[in-house]
Amino acid sequence: MTITLFENGAFLLQAKFIERRKNVYYFRRRIPHDVRHKYPGKPENDFVSLKTKDPKVAAERAHQRAGQQDAVWQAIRNGEDLTTQETRDAALGLLDRHKLKPGQHVEFKREHQHAIGPDRFLDGLRHSAQNELGEVDEDNLLEHEKIAVDLFYGKKLVPLLSDAVELYESLQGKKSSDKTKANRRNVMKELYAVAGDIPVDKYTRQHANDLVKRLAAKGNKTGTVKRKLNYLAPVMATALREYEIDKQNVFHRLHIPDFGEDTKERDPYTAGELEQLKDLYRRNDDDIRWAAALMHDTGARLAEIIGLRCDDIVLDTKIPHIRLAPHDTRSMKTRQSERDVPLVGTALWAARRIKGKSKGHYAFPRYEGADGFKSTHASNAINSSLKSVVPGKTGHCFRHAMRDRLRNVECPSEVANAICGWKTDGVGEGYGKGYSLDVKLKWLSKVASPFEEA
Repeated sequence: MTITLFENGAFLLQAKFIERRKNVYYFRRRIPHDVRHKYPGKPENDFVSLKTKDPKVAAERAHQRAGQQDAVWQAIRNGEDLTTQETRDAALGLLDRHKLKPGQHVEFKREHQHAIGPDRFLDGLRHSAQNELGEVDEDNLLEHEKIAVDLFYGKKLVPLLSDAVELYESLQGKKSSDKTKANRRNVMKELYAVAGDIPVDKYTRQHANDLVKRLAAKGNKTGTVKRKLNYLAPVMATALREYEIDKQNVFHRLHIPDFGEDTKERDPYTAGELEQLKDLYRRNDDDIRWAAALMHDTGARLAEIIGLRCDDIVLDTKIPHIRLAPHDTRSMKTRQSERDVPLVGTALWAARRIKGKSKGHYAFPRYEGADGFKSTHASNAINSSLKSVVPGKTGHCFRHAMRDRLRNVECPSEVANAICGWKTDGVGEGYGKGYSLDVKLKWLSKVASPFEEA
């Protein structure tokens, strides 16, 4: 059960546990005998559809499933008391076959004062337990039968991590964007590969440290590792709180070896380089250059600019400005990121070009996608253009440059933070509506040089 992904001369790349039926790929793997008790009612082989016709996608999904199985099976062999999703499904199936539900013992006790439960269900358990006294001896029950008993009598099971993710996202509501959810679930897949999808109280600090090692081994920089781990800690914290589990959050304050030592500082654009870029905008005069020009004199993030709607560009007012706010296709990085920024210099020129040329709902329709804006595509195109003039620097260098430009004209740091959407520390941060457009314009006007079209 293998498929060939790549073959060239002496090189051959194959993937195991995969077979194809009617152009759809399936995962098939024998369940080892020593862990079969964790898969009650399941055939000897784990056989599921990978739901794809693409062999590369199938190989990736099969690799993730096999990795998760390896982690769970190793834990079972080490004597860890794990409950798999398959065991829970079997327990629920057993209750369903007897037309019962979790917690229904209370209902039986209310309707039949002396009855402790349904006869057929209990008789089956007595037979399975083979107790000479005709009692239900849980020590002799199969694991899924024990769980079925616990569920019937109202015991709450510790959720699996996948359940915890569902709970966390339901509580978050619209706070989590589709991109954030996708990033979170990608990190979960990496964790499943080292520990499996197990009850949240069974994760250990060793599991967490193994995840750090796995992410680092895959070439992630230490800052990226930390950012990915930040998706896990709040999920675990929510699960421990909501399910009232007395356990330390093993994903909190993880040590990342050599953290920050592989960080490469971004240099801001110099005044001379900013002038060179103006020539680039004049020569090409298209939406890629308009996006760069907007960042040039606003200090806004690339994703904030690419996600602009035409209505977010306000020109017919005393102070032309852009409104940076969350909407149905994009979220903001932080609460401070929601702001209005005056348009001056190159940014004002670009805004006028967009309003004059655009006929759609969005300022940059070419990067509009079904699941949000294609910021990576935009970043690649814009950065490639910028590097053709100033090698080694990207669109994010505009934000660093804006900080220096405002600092050099002695702009108060709180005003600079309000312009660029940076967090301001202090008790009073959350009070009031912030600085007005007039105040922001006063300081932006000091750093923006006139921009004339060619």
